[in-house]
Amino acid sequence: MPLPCFYVAPENLQHNMVTLSEETSKHVVQVLRMQENEKIKLTDGLGFFYESTIQDANRKKCLVSWQQKIEQPTPDFKVRIAISLIKNNSRFEWFLEKATEVGVTEIIPLICERTEKQKAKLERMQSILISAMLQSQQAWLPKMEEPISLKKLLTQNTNSQKIIACCDDRFETLTLTKLPSYQNDCLLLIGPE
Repeated sequence: MPLPCFYVAPENLQHNMVTLSEETSKHVVQVLRMQENEKIKLTDGLGFFYESTIQDANRKKCLVSWQQKIEQPTPDFKVRIAISLIKNNSRFEWFLEKATEVGVTEIIPLICERTEKQKAKLERMQSILISAMLQSQQAWLPKMEEPISLKKLLTQNTNSQKIIACCDDRFETLTLTKLPSYQNDCLLLIGPE
């Protein structure tokens, strides 16, 4: 059975002794009923796992020491998705979860001409990304950008292969596996409802 995995912000992993957040501490000690000397795994979302041991099983300030830092390979193929915000929060949150699980490297909330919702709850979105990363036992957290207009996004200088998601049969369909082999960065654009 895999070790339970928890997210710790990279700046808190500078030293090998880490105090977990109150929410995480409560989950470790009260929900999982873990005690001193039990093993857990931490991740910083930047491609590293930290094999760790509980030193003090306090439900408000659980103290953990990590013994080994294990680097996960950088994804060979980077998929960035710029997706229009939608009215239905639960559907957008479901998208964030699934995109994280399949290894999307960056998510850009997009504001288009027909986007009905103009604001995003970035803190809530970041929380969903972290939960999905942990649930799928990954060490890479997708980068979450501020909402940006389509026009501004298209004027940014990027070497990404740009693909627009379209449900119209008149256009040629292309799978990501059919991209030229020299291209290892793809920006997928998904418009509004």
